[in-house]
Amino acid sequence: MRPLQPVSPGARTALGIAFFVVFVALWAAATLGGLVSKTFLADPLTMVRSGWDLLVNQGFAKDIAMTVWRV
Repeated sequence: MRPLQPVSPGARTALGIAFFVVFVALWAAATLGGLVSKTFLADPLTMVRSGWDLLVNQGFAKDIAMTVWRV
């Protein structure tokens, strides 16, 4: 391995997915394991439920569309 060598597209994708998986796993371990208070940082499952509620029931998709249209 030499420094400053370009990373292949396949490796870039694999590293991106691996980072995401490790990040969510650490986040889940910290919050669901009780290391961090839910008042300070919600767990991933709660965030997915809240995000779904925002998009489906509270019209957040319209807000996103209006912001994208303005930009």
